[in-house]
Amino acid sequence: MITLAETKRRIAVMQAWVDGKKIQYLAGGSPNWQESPNPVWVWDKCDYRVVPEKKFVVVVKFKRYKDTYAGFPEEQWNKETATYKNQFQVVQRIEVDCE
Repeated sequence: MITLAETKRRIAVMQAWVDGKKIQYLAGGSPNWQESPNPVWVWDKCDYRVVPEKKFVVVVKFKRYKDTYAGFPEEQWNKETATYKNQFQVVQRIEVDCE
C-alpha cells in the first residue's frame, strides 16, 4: 500500500514535469538514473525524480595572506560576500555532487 507521503512525492515529481523540469527514472535493479523526456509513470517498476540541480563551490585565494584559500558554496559567494570580494581572487569553480 502506498503512503500519503509517497503519493505527495510522486505528485510533486509529476507536477515538476508539467512545469517543464527534466525528469529521470531508475529502472528496477539499475544503479544509474536515466533521463526521461516523456515519462510514462510506471511507478510499480520505476522510480522517478526531478533532475538534481548542479551545485558549485567557489575556491578563492585571500589577497592579503600568502597561500591561504577558502571555499564557498556558489550561492553563498554570490549573496553574502559582495562587500568582501575585493579581498579575494577567485581561483576555481568546482561542480560538486549533491545527491
